Amino acid sequence: EVSVDIVYFESLDVRVSPYPAYSGSGSYVVERLKRVECTDKYQHGKADAYATLTDDSSVLVTSYATFASTNEAAVAVQRMSATVARLRGEAPGDARITATWAAQVSG
Repeated sequence: EVSVDIVYFESLDVRVSPYPAYSGSGSYVVERLKRVECTDKYQHGKADAYATLTDDSSVLVTSYATFASTNEAAVAVQRMSATVARLRGEAPGDARITATWAAQVSG
């Protein structure tokens, strides 16, 4: 007899970490891209998309997701590779980053 647990998609989430990556940066969550002191430049981030399933597990789906910014003048999205979606801080302002995967949009 074989037992199979059936799980379903529950939600899609975006998590942002520092870019470029450094040792331990994957565990750090970036909430704001700040201006680098004494310059007119802003931090960059790396966006990842995670599908959360009904058993509370998460699956990384970045390679299959598309990303968008609600304010490209403040934060631009640049796809660097299948696994890297870079967020470039461009100017002061608010922006929401969303991911789309399998017809689902992050909330």
